[in-house]
Amino acid sequence: MEFDEAYHNRVEGEVDDLKVNFINVGEFIKNNEATGRKKDLGDIASLKKR
Repeated sequence: MEFDEAYHNRVEGEVDDLKVNFINVGEFIKNNEATGRKKDLGDIASLKKR
């Protein structure tokens, strides 16, 4: 996942009155699948259940 692509599709939010950007869920899942790490794959499974 390239930064420019992720930034373009970001989700804007606010934490304690501070505006922040987050990677969107679909790209977060793709990014974590690409790592292949066991913990990331567990995170993906939890997100897909929602």
